Amino acid sequence: MALTGGIMKRLILTLVAFTAATPALAGAALWSNIESAMTVAQVHALYPSGGHVRYHDDETVISDYVVTGNCQADVHIDHPAGVVTRVRVRGAGSLGGRCSETVLTGLSSRYGQPLSRERNGGSILAREGSVYVWNRPDGVTLRFKRYTNGALGGGGLGHASWELTYSTVTEEINL
Repeated sequence: MALTGGIMKRLILTLVAFTAATPALAGAALWSNIESAMTVAQVHALYPSGGHVRYHDDETVISDYVVTGNCQADVHIDHPAGVVTRVRVRGAGSLGGRCSETVLTGLSSRYGQPLSRERNGGSILAREGSVYVWNRPDGVTLRFKRYTNGALGGGGLGHASWELTYSTVTEEINL
């Protein structure tokens, strides 16, 4: 059965509209120059081992990354199956959570108000704090956890005062 010109044109337009509306998750920029589905070899080429960079079986860790002049973090590039699935930036401990406030302000300035904010009262298994979520148009989800408990606030000096996770939407909700 041959398709007429009008039917063929509508079919092509429908396919183009569908593919244009679907975000390309593979290769989406997660953090800095790290992309979703990047291979471990590509990550290691960008960040050679030594100094502040350590390789592990399923992650590459960049320690003491400078977020702002007074705030540092460890960057965990997760690649459990040989390709990057997410990037976790874990802020170093800070007095009263000062760095987490700076990071939250920066995220809100760049991406607008978060889509959701959830408060966690803390328990034996979870630390007290708030979770903020942003979805970027390219299909990347940012999940910012701001910890508020600890001996000196902000999670305390010995613990991360915040954590920011970059992942693709499908990885975050396991679709």
